[in-house]
Amino acid sequence: MPTYFSQPPPGDVMTTQPWQPQLGSPFDGRLDLRFRDAETERQFQREDFGRWILFTRASLLLGLLIHAVSALIVSHVAVEKVAHLLTLRLVVETPILVLIVGSTFTRYYARIEQVVLTAVPAIAGGAILAMTWAIDPPGNYLYGLGIGVILFYCATLTRIHYLNLAAVGVALALADQYVLLVANPVPTGPLIAEETYLLVALLVSVFGLYQREVYTRRNFMTQQLLRQETARANALVVEAQSANRAKSEFIANISHELRTPLNAVIGFSDMIRADRAARLGMDKCREYAEDIHQSGEHLLGIINNILDLSKIEAGKHVLDETVFAPEEPVEMAWLLVRSRAEEAGIKLDHALAPGRVRLRADKRAVEQMLINLLANAVKFTPSGGIHLAGAREPDGGYRFTVSDTGIGMSAADIKVALTPFGTVEGALSRKQHGTGLGLPIVASLAKLHGATLAI
Repeated sequence: MPTYFSQPPPGDVMTTQPWQPQLGSPFDGRLDLRFRDAETERQFQREDFGRWILFTRASLLLGLLIHAVSALIVSHVAVEKVAHLLTLRLVVETPILVLIVGSTFTRYYARIEQVVLTAVPAIAGGAILAMTWAIDPPGNYLYGLGIGVILFYCATLTRIHYLNLAAVGVALALADQYVLLVANPVPTGPLIAEETYLLVALLVSVFGLYQREVYTRRNFMTQQLLRQETARANALVVEAQSANRAKSEFIANISHELRTPLNAVIGFSDMIRADRAARLGMDKCREYAEDIHQSGEHLLGIINNILDLSKIEAGKHVLDETVFAPEEPVEMAWLLVRSRAEEAGIKLDHALAPGRVRLRADKRAVEQMLINLLANAVKFTPSGGIHLAGAREPDGGYRFTVSDTGIGMSAADIKVALTPFGTVEGALSRKQHGTGLGLPIVASLAKLHGATLAI
């Protein structure tokens, strides 16, 4: 499985931004209160439409019923023209309103909703204007009060946009002015009363719909933020649980890693200390001393890894950048890992792309990354070979690649392996003890360089 980290070209900068909710606001200068983000607006419309569709249908059906019943008024205010007015109301207006109600049950209604709902006050109000024009006083200004009733009724059509109702209401009010002042004049007293009533109806209806829109959009924003925060909190819980598991695994692994060399140090030094050196002979003492030395180096390596990772995660690791050839860290890593590979019977080779290349990085950190990758490959490659390669990228960066014939890892295993103190369970991994810090250190050091680690 190939493992590599690559350094970006000079000038590339990796930045991270703190989490911020990306929501539009209904108070961003838009008169229609729409969200700035188009996708947020579409989601709001979908949810609001689904919430109110049944109520909208019920309101339209109720309005149709009231319209039919109110036809009885015609016989009282316009006896002489009752036939013509009933024809206008029941033959022309009513079928159109029935079609409007029926359109709400079609799959295309969501696309034409505002057109359909705006047509309700326009058609009903237009019919009342026609009747007001045709009826003789005093029936004309009594019937004209119906426009105000329609505006009040439209406030129950919660999905009609307040700007649309305002536009239709103003048009009806102006037309009503013409009818009552010019086409079919009425006395001044009734005229003032009707116009006052009409103005109040228009303002109350439009303001009520505006308030509903503001409240609904604010509630939607609150729900969106709550969903985001809930998702973020769940992610933090999962992360905390993962960290807790990693801590537990680390304690279990580190106890073995520390106890084994410490027992060796204590045991061999005790044999030498307890006046047994003369009986053991110098050769045996040297062997024990070598075991003590190796155990001490192993302990120091574990402690250094823990300290290095803690320093990186605390943001206190400062890179000592110099300019060097990629062959230099490769040769150092090669020398340190080659003996382990030979002992394990694994073939280890390396090859860098020809050409004069200079890297600007922390040389010691690059050596540590290569050593960790090669050591990890040796540890989990039961047989076969390991190949280290390096080449310049087309964008000016440089990529080191370590490939092996080892056991490999699944996507889930990779995620665990990149978690500090995380160890992948497996038949071979159980034989190879470790702290689970090798790959996380590589990933952290690569990130400090503005590079990436991919497995």
